[in-house]
Amino acid sequence: MNAERRSRSMKVEVRAAKEGPGTIVGHAAVYYDPKDDGTRYLLWDDVEERVARGAFDRALRERQDVRALLNHSPDHVLGRTAAGTLRLATDERGLVYEADAPDTQAGRDTVALVKRGDVTGSSFGFRVVKDTVTRETRDGRPYYIRTIEDVDLYDVSPVTFPAYEGTDAGARSAIVSRAVGGDPAAEAARVRAAAGEDPAAAAARRARTIAIAERS
Repeated sequence: MNAERRSRSMKVEVRAAKEGPGTIVGHAAVYYDPKDDGTRYLLWDDVEERVARGAFDRALRERQDVRALLNHSPDHVLGRTAAGTLRLATDERGLVYEADAPDTQAGRDTVALVKRGDVTGSSFGFRVVKDTVTRETRDGRPYYIRTIEDVDLYDVSPVTFPAYEGTDAGARSAIVSRAVGGDPAAEAARVRAAAGEDPAAAAARRARTIAIAERS
């Protein structure tokens, strides 16, 4: 399977570090919570995605070599697990990262942007190892739910344009709120565009998701 990315608007902060401009801390991903619509990812108007608890456990046990990047750019490295400058863990909410920003232009700029509140989102790059797809009927139409259960991790990233919202307060996400009163298909397209997702790849993933559900 190809590499995928998901991002959300959540609290990102900078903590003091012994060396360098600071340590960037945030949640790269959150687990699905039925009480928080912000933990759903609307891929299309008839396909949503959820991250199951435990989806990152194997990757962390294997100590996969994960990078911290600004906006997923390999030109702006902020940390790396193999070097000990990036630390990953899970908590009740999801995947937590701590990146010791380097004393480079990219590191100093990222710390400054986070402190100013200009960068407020986080994202993760991954490859799905295991997922399940279920089919429901909503408003008389088929509706498909993809649940991600196991992934290989590539990177975690503070991002300028998070694709969808998540909140510690459990409030409804902006994407769901707008979709309810507007056009879900248009909102899903906006989300995919914000994530930098190739339309052809997104369409192929939607077709695969539906095919799996219909076979089961």
